[in-house]
Amino acid sequence: MTATATTPPPTTDLALFTRSGNITLPLTAVGQSQAFGSGNLAISLSAQASASLSVTYNFTPASAAALEPGSLALLLPILGTVGMVIRRRRK
Repeated sequence: MTATATTPPPTTDLALFTRSGNITLPLTAVGQSQAFGSGNLAISLSAQASASLSVTYNFTPASAAALEPGSLALLLPILGTVGMVIRRRRK
């Protein structure tokens, strides 16, 4: 059996999961095994299984984060300092 996955998945794949929905995925598996021993001993096993997986989801994207007052209080002095530096360089 070979399985591959991309982490994180491409954003085009994640776009399928916005809002609500239902996805049905078919699953199949095949297993084979052989064993040989001394003399005429030979064993061969084969197994096959299948299933259907149903996923129901409800996804609501988070709203854009708003700046907190504490963050703004830290940001304003920094912007003022940057403005003063730019003004001094122009003179």
